[in-house]
Amino acid sequence: MDSGTTTQIRKKIDRYEFKKVLTQHQTFLLHLFNDDFHEFSLADSLVSLDLLEKRKKEWDIDIDPMETFLSSIEAPYFEIPMSSAVELMLEFGYSNNRIFKFENGKVTFLRALFVFHEGKLFSSTQDNCYCYDSIVENLLKINPDLVKVPD
Repeated sequence: MDSGTTTQIRKKIDRYEFKKVLTQHQTFLLHLFNDDFHEFSLADSLVSLDLLEKRKKEWDIDIDPMETFLSSIEAPYFEIPMSSAVELMLEFGYSNNRIFKFENGKVTFLRALFVFHEGKLFSSTQDNCYCYDSIVENLLKINPDLVKVPD
């Protein structure tokens, strides 16, 4: 891979670090997660790095599906709580209804995982499925080397 960066970066950043990430990495994932999320269902494949150990304990598993997914991706992964990324989302032209919803007097921030390539938003899970498959498909479109194929 010739991105010129370490591909196994997996870390939380704040919105101020984002511009640095945008210029330092040719291709990367940015996960904006709902920081009020505390219960898991089998449909919740994507979670924050902070919740992996909790989910492994609740599901009584040794390896979380998110860990498996991240180990198969040859691209840096960063995450920011969605509530901290509202200005960032607005800068990328997202409307409020794609950032949060307001129901019954409560604000719920919507989650998303983005694939950035060459300084631009390449794809978003908000445009298709909030799942591993949509991310992998878009990484394969950019460069098949961004996804490890199991032996």
